[in-house]
Amino acid sequence: MSKVVGLSSKKSRWLLQSLRDQQRHSLGTGFESANILLSPKYHLKDKDLRKIHKAARVGDAARVQQLLLGKCGVNDKDKKKRTALHIACAYGHPKVVMALIEGRCEINATDSEECTSLVKAVQCQEEECATILLENGADPNIVDAQGNSALHYAVYYKNTSLAAKLLDHEVNIEATNKGGFTPLLLAVSENKLQIAKFLLMKNANIHAVDNQKRTALMHAVSHDSTHLVRFVLQQGVDLFLNDAFGLTAIDYAADFKYNTNMKILLEYKEKRYEESARVKLAERSAEDNSSGRKDQQSQELENIEKEELTEPGTGPEEQEPDGGVTSVEEPRRLNGRGDDQPQA
Repeated sequence: MSKVVGLSSKKSRWLLQSLRDQQRHSLGTGFESANILLSPKYHLKDKDLRKIHKAARVGDAARVQQLLLGKCGVNDKDKKKRTALHIACAYGHPKVVMALIEGRCEINATDSEECTSLVKAVQCQEEECATILLENGADPNIVDAQGNSALHYAVYYKNTSLAAKLLDHEVNIEATNKGGFTPLLLAVSENKLQIAKFLLMKNANIHAVDNQKRTALMHAVSHDSTHLVRFVLQQGVDLFLNDAFGLTAIDYAADFKYNTNMKILLEYKEKRYEESARVKLAERSAEDNSSGRKDQQSQELENIEKEELTEPGTGPEEQEPDGGVTSVEEPRRLNGRGDDQPQA
């Protein structure tokens, strides 16, 4: 019976399989994409290659320079739109790469898979070639037919050094491929913890979601890795978010049956509830204290006003008589006379 609330066993299995499929094709779908990941170097046939391509494949920089003086064009392409620069990068020949750059090759040319030479160098883990390209103005943000940038491939192959160089040359750390995966989301979905930590240090967004609105936490719980799950939770990813199918990370954890992951999520959920309750209690207490202070201040103000009304001289002012002269008390009369006289 399905542990995903409200779902039939059949639908639950379908959703979990869809997540697995999405992760399996995180860098793209189809034979070509799968083949590139398994064996990224070009599979070349001599009959399809021009002379300059053959020289680039074997790393003969002198031959390349000689051919460029003749009729060979520096940007000549084979049947799959590959230039000599693509092939030199795929086979790791930095001297040929430099010779072609000095021959004013088109550094951002793309092949039939829309790969630049930089993307190819990263796919094949040819760091020296990739570095030369970056230092000579290669654009790190051009993506291939699956929407992957060079950074996606650096992450997939867990190459922190190459990733750092790409970031130094302003590659977009939040670029999404056709599956909606940013490099960080890709790292989590592929259970590559160290490169995920590196990207987070470079301010990658841990809250990004893929095309199915699946969070990093949903991808993390699909792996039997408590370290990965704890890492994502520590970054504050919302445990309660729903994906496009209405499922939460807890729903996925329940059906993937990694019990330790489920325990971590439930403990975190309980902790969040307790923290929320404490915050609400503190807010209520603060409101009560504020209300009490206001009542006290109102009472003090009222007392002050009463005291002012009862102070001497604060009643109605004396009126002046007509003429504007203030009346004066008549002198006392003693013995019927108008002024005090000494007695005889």
